[in-house]
Amino acid sequence: MEDKEPEPMDDLRDFLEKKVKEAQDKPPAPPPPPAEPFSRRHPRLVLALQLGVIAAAAVYVYSALPAIRGAAQGPQQLRLGAYGADRGTEQCIGNLWKTAAGMETSGNPSCPVCGLPYKTDGGKIACPAPDKHGLTELYFQPRTGVVARGPQ
Repeated sequence: MEDKEPEPMDDLRDFLEKKVKEAQDKPPAPPPPPAEPFSRRHPRLVLALQLGVIAAAAVYVYSALPAIRGAAQGPQQLRLGAYGADRGTEQCIGNLWKTAAGMETSGNPSCPVCGLPYKTDGGKIACPAPDKHGLTELYFQPRTGVVARGPQ
C-alpha cells in the first residue's frame, strides 16, 4: 500500500481541536476591575471646573443685562424732533421734554423761538406758537410724549 500524506484540512482540524481543548482546560482570565471615576480621583479639579463654568455663565448674564433691560423697556426715542426740523424747533422740543420732567426751574419756561411761555392745561404742555416752527401742533402729553403735527 501507498503511504498516504495527511491532507492540509486534517492538519487544520487537529490544530483547532487542540486549541479548543486548551481553552476548555484553562478558563479565561477575569476582566480587570473598572477604573475609578475621574471625579473620585480628582474631586478638587472637578469642583474648580464646575465653579469656572458657573462664573463664566454669571459673567455672560451680567454682560447681557443691558441688552435684556433695553428689550424689556421697549423702543427709545431716536431723535428729538422731526427730521425736517430746524434748530429752534429742536430747542423747543427739548424744552418741552425738560419742562415735563421738571428740569426747568428758572421761572416760567418759554419757547426759544417766539419767547412766549408754554401753555399748560392739566398735564399737557404746549408751545404757544407752533406755526413759528412750521407746525400746526407742538405739545407734550403724558404717556404720549412730545407730539409735533402739521406740514413742514
